[in-house]
Amino acid sequence: MKSFFIVVLLFFSFVSFSQDWKDSLSSARKLYKEGKFVESFEKYKSTKKIAPKNVDLSEEMAQSAYKSNEFKQAEKLYSKSKASKKSSLEKAKTYHNIGNSQLKQKNYKEAVAAYKESLRNNPNDEQTRYNLAEALKKQKKEEEKKDNKSEDNKTKDKRQKTDENKEEPKEKNKPQDKKNEENKPSEEKSEENQQSKLNDKKTDRMLDDLVKKEMETKKKMGGQKSKNKKSKTGKDW
Repeated sequence: MKSFFIVVLLFFSFVSFSQDWKDSLSSARKLYKEGKFVESFEKYKSTKKIAPKNVDLSEEMAQSAYKSNEFKQAEKLYSKSKASKKSSLEKAKTYHNIGNSQLKQKNYKEAVAAYKESLRNNPNDEQTRYNLAEALKKQKKEEEKKDNKSEDNKTKDKRQKTDENKEEPKEKNKPQDKKNEENKPSEEKSEENQQSKLNDKKTDRMLDDLVKKEMETKKKMGGQKSKNKKSKTGKDW
């Protein structure tokens, strides 16, 4: 009897638990239909926590996330849901949605790859073909913008190098050199004056020596003449 009550209790607990996540899922879907996408996505996330593991809510959650502008979350959820897709049309739709999520994130290269994969599964999807053309256009524009920016940087660097080469090198010692050059003639002139003075002194000494020698010679000659002849004036000449 006791075991019977335990089984009954477990049964009602399971039913109650099952009803809880189903009610939560119904609430999430209702919010989505009402256009309350942010609230719907939050409700889906809480529903996922209590839902059985074999219940895959990725597709619905991805749609709700996309409408909530949670494009990165939408991309992850769509990518997760594609594993459960069996038919080519289902796969094409999932890759189309992945491409849309990547396009919103401005991941143009990844979006192009996703759209191409979608068209491989469904070549007749005109909407996917149009989105692919838009993604290619935006990808090309972005690449051109990057190339132009790179070219502008190269031109700027080239101009900067040219301007640097045009600048004359500054000589810090130039004023000092100029001063030295100005002082140099003066110093040379001073040295020349000193040398000239020395030469003059030397010359004066030589002249003095010559005069002295000449006077001595005359004195000797005058002495000899006085011995031989007396001066009329009584003076020795």
